[in-house]
Amino acid sequence: MGETNPLVGVWRIVAFQFEGDDGKHRNIYDEHPTGFLIITAQGRLMALVTAGDRPRDGSAEALLNRMTAYSGQYPMQDKKANALLEELTSYAAIADMTNMV
Repeated sequence: MGETNPLVGVWRIVAFQFEGDDGKHRNIYDEHPTGFLIITAQGRLMALVTAGDRPRDGSAEALLNRMTAYSGQYPMQDKKANALLEELTSYAAIADMTNMV
């Protein structure tokens, strides 16, 4: 029987950041994002993250600009998981990734 993966489960998102080439971490939305990350034993993950200050009754564009959803696989190698994203829905995250230095 294989080793149990301690990452499997449902996790509450407490930070949503990218790390730049300079090693600095940047919040994508704000200091208090909300959301969940679901990791399965079959090597798949799915996440939904929204900005802590996301409006509840804004326009469709305003709502989409303050959320990210993604899914994919997470192959384990040397006890590290590297997400291979297959689906990404996020205007803000895509813009931040293209503007990172």
